[in-house]
Amino acid sequence: MSNKIKILHIISDSNFGGAGRLLLNLSECIDKNKFEFTFAVPNNSRLVERLKKEGSVLSFSGKADTSFDVASVASICKIIRKIKPDIIHTHSSLSGKIAAKICTPKSHSTVYTKHCVFEPSSLYKRNICRKIYRIVDNLLSEKIIAVAESAKQELVFKGISPSKITVIINGSLPLAEASEAQKSLTRRRLNISDNDFIVGIVARLEEYKGHKTFIEAAAASKKDGENIKFLIIGDGSIKKELVKYAKSLDVTDRVIFTGFVENVSELINILDLNVNCSTGTETSCLAISEGASIGIPAVVSNYGGNPNMVLNGKTGYIYPQKNANELYKIIKSLKNSPKIIKKMKFNIKNDYIQRFSALKMAKLYEDFYINLNKERILSKKRSKTR
Repeated sequence: MSNKIKILHIISDSNFGGAGRLLLNLSECIDKNKFEFTFAVPNNSRLVERLKKEGSVLSFSGKADTSFDVASVASICKIIRKIKPDIIHTHSSLSGKIAAKICTPKSHSTVYTKHCVFEPSSLYKRNICRKIYRIVDNLLSEKIIAVAESAKQELVFKGISPSKITVIINGSLPLAEASEAQKSLTRRRLNISDNDFIVGIVARLEEYKGHKTFIEAAAASKKDGENIKFLIIGDGSIKKELVKYAKSLDVTDRVIFTGFVENVSELINILDLNVNCSTGTETSCLAISEGASIGIPAVVSNYGGNPNMVLNGKTGYIYPQKNANELYKIIKSLKNSPKIIKKMKFNIKNDYIQRFSALKMAKLYEDFYINLNKERILSKKRSKTR
């Protein structure tokens, strides 16, 4: 009989987004002699091929990319009864929480990860709303992992006890550093000269990711005549709108849309600055920590968890969200300050090792799971003696 702690991860995503990348990074670094992962994902999810290298992957029916779906609850219940996990860990899946509650809840522990940050509704200023939220949350989960301090603060504002929440910042695997020859090939493929300063944003093309601010900064750089290229890496629902916006500002000669990229490493490698312009949901951006692993300084908005990702003035800069002029001023200043860039490269690499590596994150998860499982075993013993 295995002494491994069996953990079932339930995720509602059909695409390989932030939560999926977190699971992959965690799976690669977790001690497999102590933990056994099983992943429950929607039918036809892109996560299947990536995750099956790290554990058993089971698909559930129902609607993907939706937190709650009745059909998903029934399907997930079948998986739970088959796996009989020690811990059920849900990710953006209310269906998973409900299924965990239905399926003999005393036999397993339940935890969920708070991946995003939203501006809480003013309703939560009312004690009754906070009380109801707290009661429902306590009914469906024992513990919460917040991937940023800002995510914890949102939960506390809604009425959750701080003692229930553990903050574990997303960690990333280190990227492979490209050679100068490889970087030159990538630049040429994108029609970027060796003299161009390159800033990039790696994010889904959605309104809350702030790409319009990024494009407006490109317009300011063109007005100044600076040789800066702006890379927009990724795809999403507002791509056509953003392309049209770039045309309207006459910056198609300096804004490059790469579309979805399977291997984002080669593009991050050619960046001089890694930018995040989010105005919503952002907690601990994996693209920023991945860039940090190879020494790419970051410039981020002051929304959500972004300020925690950068040591202002040491590993990059923080600018006021939606303020394209301030963003451009920082980019221009750093472009013309190679000594500062060099120092920041050194600083952010060290910061990655100290705070954002997947190995460090995995160790924190291991401790969390072990403690949670001990509590589960003690609770079962107490129940038997009553």
